[in-house]
Amino acid sequence: MNRSKPAKHRLLLSPAALAASLQKHQRYVRRQSGGMRAFLRFAELPGEVLTARILDEIDLTGANLGGANLRQASAADASFFAADLSCADLTLIRAPRADFRGAVLSGARLNSAVLDGADMRRAVLATAHDGFQLIRANGAAVSLNGADLSEAEAGKVDFSNSSLKGARLRGANLRGAVFADAVMTGADLAGAQLVGATFHGAILTGIDVTKLGLPPESLAGCLLDPGPAAIAARDEMLAMLDLAERWAETNGREGRPANLDGRDLRVLDGRLSGRTLPALSARGAIAAGVSFQGCQLQGAVFESADLRDADFTDADLRGAAFRGARLAYADLDTANLAPLLLAGGGGKPVDFGAAELTNVRRFQRPPVLTAA
Repeated sequence: MNRSKPAKHRLLLSPAALAASLQKHQRYVRRQSGGMRAFLRFAELPGEVLTARILDEIDLTGANLGGANLRQASAADASFFAADLSCADLTLIRAPRADFRGAVLSGARLNSAVLDGADMRRAVLATAHDGFQLIRANGAAVSLNGADLSEAEAGKVDFSNSSLKGARLRGANLRGAVFADAVMTGADLAGAQLVGATFHGAILTGIDVTKLGLPPESLAGCLLDPGPAAIAARDEMLAMLDLAERWAETNGREGRPANLDGRDLRVLDGRLSGRTLPALSARGAIAAGVSFQGCQLQGAVFESADLRDADFTDADLRGAAFRGARLAYADLDTANLAPLLLAGGGGKPVDFGAAELTNVRRFQRPPVLTAA
């Protein structure tokens, strides 16, 4: 599918003219003297190499970027309205709030792309002519939190492991799409075409799955809203946390460490931040999206726990064990992950053995951008 204008209406740029325009645009983004925003509407840029370029706020409306390399580019608030990005390499692109309305992205590589808040209404992510090529390859995930994909053509697209929190997918063609293990908290799927779509292992909290008309097998292993049993256990778990803090305050003379193995900690969200809970045991616990911000969790055990999208910013995790835990999209950026010093000498390192670390904030850094 190609929505490009006829050749006589296209913007043709020499390599020197393009380089000059991008250099001025870079100065514009950095608010330096001599800067000028680049307006490259309907530009003919097929196969162009724009690796790690600073493209924030650039206007590429209707541009032909088929097969272009925008790997690691920064394109926040950029306009790709009705642009042809088919088969383009958008790996690691950071384009929050960008305008992709009506853009053609079939066959594009979006590995580890950040498109949070992007407007992708009526975008084409896959079409029949390219054999419904996957939007992502090599198992890497894309972040589409808050993106608007209303009425997008995304049938048979593989969104596995992607983050679509609060994304709007109203009326989108998602026939045969794959959302395995995706984080979809609060996503809007009203009116979407979901025949043949699968959500195995996805986080679907805040979504009324009974209105989706999906067979039970397509929702196998999904994480839904906490059930009545979990909600009923909330007060009991809060009492455990109080005893654990007492244990820490009295150096073990009173209280005891909290044992929340197998529990659904989501019902405690908002009551865990800032607590002192050393030696917490939460093996196999469900804590997807839970905030542990500022917690003292030295020596805590989170083995095999579901910690997708959990917040550990400023938490003390020295010596914690995350073996086999699911940590996709968790935030560990400012957590203390140093070894825990032992009384007898030596230290106990943090254990991430066999843990799922897809798009964990700390281990995936923004790229260093190049000059235009």
